[in-house]
Amino acid sequence: EETVAMCAARQAEILDSAAKLVRPGGRLVYSTCTFSPAENEGVISDFLKKHPDFSVVKTDAPEVSIPEDPERTVRENALLKWSAAVAAGVSGQVLAADTIVWFGNKIYGKPRDFSEAARFLRELGGQTHCVYTGVCFGAAGKEPQTAVETASVTLRSLDDAAIAEYVEKIRPVDRAGAYDIDENGELLVAAFSGEYENVMGLPLAPLRRWGVVR
Repeated sequence: EETVAMCAARQAEILDSAAKLVRPGGRLVYSTCTFSPAENEGVISDFLKKHPDFSVVKTDAPEVSIPEDPERTVRENALLKWSAAVAAGVSGQVLAADTIVWFGNKIYGKPRDFSEAARFLRELGGQTHCVYTGVCFGAAGKEPQTAVETASVTLRSLDDAAIAEYVEKIRPVDRAGAYDIDENGELLVAAFSGEYENVMGLPLAPLRRWGVVR
């Protein structure tokens, strides 16, 4: 929780500084690699209160779900999100990503409510599942680059009391698979292999290949 609060404060400071650089009529794109409400909705809500001259531009994108082909699912969804942002008028380079949990030939996206979140954790507890993230990057008017990264995660065996406590504490309805490795992940995660950032929702490996980050 301290780490989340620290990151949220840092991101709020970055947004405040970035707002000073945006010309009238310009756009400010904000994206995170976390599902924490404090770092997403909370930061944006506070920013809009401090900067009433800004407003949120929605980029609605359809989603596909192909349980027998999780790689295709996340690749196509990342491309659909990228295309929606470009269609909404976002200029410059656009980065989009889509993450799913896959286990037993079934896709676990974001749970609809706390009851479904608890069901997800009952099914995933004590098991090893795969996390797939599709990434799409490029500028409008050009063919974007896409990639898919995979990691495996083993959750601890969870009884109903542990699941209820986790759901009440974390309220994970905005997280694929109903859990978050970087926010109290130690309560659930027994082991993982692959890139940690991929499990968080934005793998760095393809971004390094494309020269987006070092």
